[in-house]
Amino acid sequence: MTTVNFKKNIFILFLLFSTSCTGSSVTSMLGNAAFSEKGLKTSLKDAYTFSKIKTKFTSLNLVSIAEIGVHVSLGRVLLIGNTSSSNERLELVKATWSIPGVIEVYNEIKIKENYSILERLNDKFIEGKVSAKLLLEPNILSNNYSLQVFKKDLFIIGISRNIEEKNKLYVLLNEFTQIKKIISFVILKKQTANINENQ
Repeated sequence: MTTVNFKKNIFILFLLFSTSCTGSSVTSMLGNAAFSEKGLKTSLKDAYTFSKIKTKFTSLNLVSIAEIGVHVSLGRVLLIGNTSSSNERLELVKATWSIPGVIEVYNEIKIKENYSILERLNDKFIEGKVSAKLLLEPNILSNNYSLQVFKKDLFIIGISRNIEEKNKLYVLLNEFTQIKKIISFVILKKQTANINENQ
């Protein structure tokens, strides 16, 4: 193991124990690695990228940093949430691009959206229902996907093993009448070869 890789692994493990919010997400990413199309090596890369982005965001001292969801799949980063200004959103996107390993950024950050506690709770409730449904669906490998609901819009990123799984995923998601719109950044496994070459 090289010194750089060793440091990366130590950094990830440190974050697992030192940061509860980030840790739970990183733990989830690593725990799912054995059951994901990405495999352990790529999952470690994504977890490291995720941790670096969250650390970078924290260093910006933006008041709405807790409002931003970060999802990483094969170096592709999906940002979801709400900021107080266009400048703040730009800073978050620039900070994301500055992280080594990031090959694409999907900016779904809104500006000055009214987002009540009731809306947040409802979005989390929908997320929970969708995640549970995905987990119980035998023809869909739920560990391949990361999702978030914001103001009843569902954002999802990940890898489908084949076109059949991708179609089944969309059929399942469309069963949820509470969801207003589905914004997908899901790709097929066969498309990942080109992405891996760029990492």
